[in-house]
Amino acid sequence: MINEIYEDPVAFSRTLNMNYELIKKVAFQINEELGNILYIIGSGTSYHASLSFQYTLLRISDVNVSAIPASEFLRWLSPNIRRSVVIAVSQSGESIDVINSVREIKKKDMIVVGVTNNISSTLAKLSDSVIPLHAGEEKAIAATKSYVSQLAVLFLLALELANIRGFLSHYKDMKEELFRIPDLMTEALKNNDDAAFKIALQLKESDGFFILGSGALYPSALEASLKLKETCNIIAEGYAMREFLHGPMQLISSKTPIFMLLNTPDDAVQGEELAIRFKSFNVFTATVGGSKLNHSDFHFQVPSVMELFMPALIIIPIQLFAFYLAIARGLNPDKPEKLKKVVI
Repeated sequence: MINEIYEDPVAFSRTLNMNYELIKKVAFQINEELGNILYIIGSGTSYHASLSFQYTLLRISDVNVSAIPASEFLRWLSPNIRRSVVIAVSQSGESIDVINSVREIKKKDMIVVGVTNNISSTLAKLSDSVIPLHAGEEKAIAATKSYVSQLAVLFLLALELANIRGFLSHYKDMKEELFRIPDLMTEALKNNDDAAFKIALQLKESDGFFILGSGALYPSALEASLKLKETCNIIAEGYAMREFLHGPMQLISSKTPIFMLLNTPDDAVQGEELAIRFKSFNVFTATVGGSKLNHSDFHFQVPSVMELFMPALIIIPIQLFAFYLAIARGLNPDKPEKLKKVVI
């Protein structure tokens, strides 16, 4: 797992550069076939990447896009659905929930774009177009480099689709920002490895974790909590920042550290307000990204990047922390005993 975390920058860069022309072509195809809604489906980590795609595309285009967990997709799909496009995301290309959904929607004459790390997979064979991740083999059960590779594909696809539809006046600047992320990832790894190890030792006896994030970082909060569940065998929950006040806050204690993912000035304002409340209950609060809050106990520094692309960087300290916390708790993060890589 730690080796694959350190491959994040290479995987992200390779996926962008090897797919650039293909993604432009697929964006044109999607635009030609697009109905009244674009669907994107995935399971677990792939669903969280799908949510980031939804947020990005909604913010930069007029496309009505909906991210739905693959296991729920067929139950949520309207029986009167018009012909459109479904983007199916799966690291292995063999996840049974994704495959079952794709097989059914193909019967409805829907166009399927597969995003997978395995171009020989069932998903690839069923799809009308395939975008490979180029993450390389991922041996650890917890997805790390495949997740950031999914973000690379989906961010670039969102940019290209929005540009085709005439919604990006700063397309060139945004594309340049996206392509410089691998260097920023390398910086994030260098700056946070020791910190993640130190805080993991400090928090290894915790009863559970809460991860909070808003806007582009809400899907990141879900992904961060999943990494802790998978590798550390501990209850961890992700919430939109202020939604945490509507019930879940009742569960906080000195044994439930809170991580807040920050990026925008509004995140900092909301985060400071919450940190003050958490402090009154003797809760350890860590911030990731943005600036250290006056009332937080620890800060993971992440390089600055535009809000839409921050999920690719904000997850780096969390991946490192999840690895070191698993080790500190005497667990093997590569092979959680109740999980397997492909769910059948």
